[in-house]
Amino acid sequence: MKIQRTALWCTAGLIAVLGSAATLVAQDSAKPAKDMAKDATKQAKDMAKDASKQAKDAADKAMKDATKKAEDMMGGQPEMSPEEQKAMEMWNAAMTVGEHHKHLEQFVGTWDVTMKWWMSPDMPPSESKVSSVARTVMGGRYLIEDVKGTIDAGGQQMPFEGMSMMGYDNMKKQYFSTWIDNMNTGMWTEHGTCDGKGTVITLTGRNFDAQAGGERESKSVVTNIDANTRKIEMFAPGEDGKMWRNIEMIYTRKK
Repeated sequence: MKIQRTALWCTAGLIAVLGSAATLVAQDSAKPAKDMAKDATKQAKDMAKDASKQAKDAADKAMKDATKKAEDMMGGQPEMSPEEQKAMEMWNAAMTVGEHHKHLEQFVGTWDVTMKWWMSPDMPPSESKVSSVARTVMGGRYLIEDVKGTIDAGGQQMPFEGMSMMGYDNMKKQYFSTWIDNMNTGMWTEHGTCDGKGTVITLTGRNFDAQAGGERESKSVVTNIDANTRKIEMFAPGEDGKMWRNIEMIYTRKK
C-alpha cells in the first residue's frame, strides 16, 4: 500500500509539473501572438496613412488640372513661343494709353464756340455761334466731339451738326483727326504731331473740297490757349498755291 501511495504522489507531482510546464508554454505562445497583433495593427495604420496621402495627392493634382483647364477656357495664357511673345508685346504697345492720349483730356468739356469762315482771303468772314461737347472714350484713347448750332450760310440760317474724333496712334506715332458734318457726305481726315507738350497739335491731309471740285491739301492747327480757351484754325491752298486760313473756331469753356 505504501508503494501504491508513493506511486500516486509521484504521478500527481508529475501531472502538476506537466501542468505548470503547459501553462508556461501557453504563456510563451501568447506573447508572440500579441506582438504579431500589435505589428499587424501598426502595419494597417501605416497602410491607411499611405493610402490617405495618395488619395490627397491625387485630389490635389485633379484640382490643379481642373483649375488650369478652367483658366485656359477663360482666357488664361499658355506658354507662348518667341514669335507669339513678340506679337503680344507689340499688341500691348499699340493699346497702351500714353502721354499723348493724356493731352486730349484738356479738350474734354462743354464749350461755347465762335465760328468764322472766309470764302476767299479778300472777303470778310461769316460768323456763327455753336456749342460743343467733348468726351474721351475707350479708356481715354479717343476724343469724341459733337458740335451743334445754327450757322449763317450766305445770309441764310441753317442747322449745323458735326462730329470729330481725335486720337494718337502709338504704332504710327501720329495724331489723327476725322470730321463729318451735315454739310457733306464725306469724311475729312488728317494726321500730324504736337509741340511735345500737347499745347499745339498740327495736322495735315488731302481731302475732297466741294468748293474746289476735287481733292486738295488741308491743314489744321489746334492750340490750347489756357484751361478754358482753345482755338482751331483750318487752312487751304489759294489760287497761288499758298495756304491761307479759311476757318477759325474759338472755344470758351462753359462755366
